[in-house]
Amino acid sequence: MLWPDGRRLSPAHTSAGQARTGTAHPHTRRAALVHPNPFAGDGADPPRAPPPLPDHLVEEILVRVASPADLVRASAACDSFRRLVAAASFLRRYRSLHPPLLLGILTARRFLPAEARHPNALTAHALVRAADFSLAYLPPCQRTGWIYCDARDGRVLLIRYEERAGGHILPELAVCDPLTRGCTPLPTIPESLVASVLGPARGEHIGNFIAFFVPAAD
Repeated sequence: MLWPDGRRLSPAHTSAGQARTGTAHPHTRRAALVHPNPFAGDGADPPRAPPPLPDHLVEEILVRVASPADLVRASAACDSFRRLVAAASFLRRYRSLHPPLLLGILTARRFLPAEARHPNALTAHALVRAADFSLAYLPPCQRTGWIYCDARDGRVLLIRYEERAGGHILPELAVCDPLTRGCTPLPTIPESLVASVLGPARGEHIGNFIAFFVPAAD
C-alpha cells in the first residue's frame, strides 16, 4: 500500500489500519444500551379519576338542553340524570326556560298535527303515531260522546253530557293521557248543587259550562 505522495506504507501502519477498520471479533458481543421508558410506571398508584359533578351543576347543564327529545335521551344515560330530570322543580324550571313546542291544533273532536315545512312537523307526526287521539279506549257514551276542552302538559281535558236521575243533563269531566291511554274521571256535580247549577230558567239542561286546566303554581 502507498501513501498519497507515493511512499510505501510500513507493515506497522498497515496492521494498525486494519485493526482500526476491520470487523469486530466474532466472539465479541456489542452491549445494547437500554434507555428507561419515561411512560412506564415506577410502581406508584395510577392517577385518580376526577370527582363527579355535584347535582346542582348537572342540573344547570340539563336545564339548558333545548330539545325535549334530547333531554329524554340524556335522562336515560344514568339513574342520577333521570332522578334530576323527573323532579317537579326541574320540570317547572325547564318549562319556564323552554316554551312548549307547537305540535298542532286540538279541536273539539280531533288533533290536527303540524304539517310539512313546519319546524315541528316530524315531532308532531311522531306524536300522532305514538298517541291515541281517537278516544277509542274510553267507555262509550249514550249521548254526545266525549269532546276535547283543553290541553296542558301532555294531558287533555274531556267533557261529555249524560242524563242523571230526574232527567237532568249535566256535564262529566275526565283527564286523559293520549300516550298512555290512561283516563281519570273527575268528581261529578253533587246532587245538592244541581239546583243551583241548573236554575229555573234553564230547565233540565245546564247553562254555558266551560272547563279548562289551571296552571299549577310554583
